[in-house]
Amino acid sequence: MYEVLIADDERIEREGIRFYISKLGLPLQVAEVENGRQALAYLEGDGLEGNRRVDILITDIKMPFMDGLELAARARERCPSVQIVILSAFGEFEYAKRAIPLRIAHYLLKPLELAEFAEVMSRVIAACREEREQEAAAARLRELHDAGLQYRREKLLLDLLHGSGSSGQAWAELAQLGWQCRGGEPLCMALLQTESKCFDAAGEQLKSALLEIIPWPFEYVNLNEYQSVLVLVPGEGGEDRHLLEAAGKRIQRLLSGRYGAQANIVFSPLLHLPGNMAAEFEEMERAVEAQFFMQEPGVFFTGVPHEEEEDGNSALRLDTVIGELSAAMSQSERGRITALLERLFYDLEASPHQSSIYVKYICTEIVRLLYAHREQYDPADFRQKTEEIFKAQNLGQLKELLMTVAGEVAAMDKDSLRKAVEEVLRLIHRDYRQDLGLEDLARQVYLSPNYLSRMFKKETGTSIIKYITAYRLDKARELLLKTNMKAVDIAMEVGYDNFSYFCSLFRSYYGTTPGKFREGEPS
Repeated sequence: MYEVLIADDERIEREGIRFYISKLGLPLQVAEVENGRQALAYLEGDGLEGNRRVDILITDIKMPFMDGLELAARARERCPSVQIVILSAFGEFEYAKRAIPLRIAHYLLKPLELAEFAEVMSRVIAACREEREQEAAAARLRELHDAGLQYRREKLLLDLLHGSGSSGQAWAELAQLGWQCRGGEPLCMALLQTESKCFDAAGEQLKSALLEIIPWPFEYVNLNEYQSVLVLVPGEGGEDRHLLEAAGKRIQRLLSGRYGAQANIVFSPLLHLPGNMAAEFEEMERAVEAQFFMQEPGVFFTGVPHEEEEDGNSALRLDTVIGELSAAMSQSERGRITALLERLFYDLEASPHQSSIYVKYICTEIVRLLYAHREQYDPADFRQKTEEIFKAQNLGQLKELLMTVAGEVAAMDKDSLRKAVEEVLRLIHRDYRQDLGLEDLARQVYLSPNYLSRMFKKETGTSIIKYITAYRLDKARELLLKTNMKAVDIAMEVGYDNFSYFCSLFRSYYGTTPGKFREGEPS
């Protein structure tokens, strides 16, 4: 359907044209005005933002206030692609000569004849159709061009995050590809990690939603179904943790409300050199892994304690306590476990300004870690111990409770840990087609998710999520090379219901699409 505007000061002429359009069944939506001034107001949108789209303008050559030629000239300025048809009577061809530079499509002589009108409008509608097709083709080319630029920007940023290639060359190419960071302007990274699958389904819609709630320029880089990174250019706000934290909470609400995903978000400090991105990204991954110990998802900053006292002194470093206890239990150093707990309570007694709620929270997390090192993890028993912690009336009761739990722990030896990791690998290799998650795997080997995550990475050098992704894509690569299965069926076979996401992930790993990979074409 195309829109036609009829401008003529004679009502009978306008009604005649409308009648011909209806009689011929032309695919036109008709609007009409009495003079050139009204026509110009209609083209300008009558207060709408931007000009109104009109495909065809049929105008009388002689009208009050503004004649048809002036209207045609001003319409051409506002709608360069509009098809203009001039209506004229005998003796008005001097006017028509002035119309030559205006690229008038056709002239119709009054009174109108149906056959001539039908022939002219057929040509005009064909020209409109060709114009629409050219616009659509140009839009598709722009989309492909923009998608190529976006893919290349994401690939360069992935290289920077993983420390691949020259950071200087990558930065220079990013600038050429339209990255909004000017030379010397500091960056800030935000790592988004969800507890459940999210980013495979979110896709481009998430980027659009983030644009509405993040006040700074940014690039979005998806790592896998559970992790994405934002590379921000926060400008003057980069030093203000409160602004970053507020942005992080808006992102959490977006992910929770729209996708039902709970997320931890970790911000890096300001980075002045792109070469520092890889090292800082490793810190962020370590920080977000530590947040498994937190009961609720949060917004964190690398190198900053999670809690601070009102007088400005740093609060107890939960991650330090957890890390040392974990190391001691991994080595079955019972004496060191007891000594660490003694030191912890000595520090607590020396910190009378600490919140009793926070102290009980620390004790709950330590009990969680102690239980995670049992060969049999009983959630009901753990819940009972946490209830006892929050019912404790003083620090002495808390100390006695933690010492009792520590005495009951039978820490797994190295061979048992290795066997647990081997069992997880066997489960991944067997069930990679299914929706595998860290919590489900941990439950099958009787370990806490956080403890399994750290032990798996220690044994294999990579995280469970990354290992599953790499294994699935390697299976997809084998199927592409050794079978005639369709790419969409291969995606389903290796555990990806979302084919477009599978293609995007495959391209980020192998530098080309599944189809081109099978054909042996270069990226």
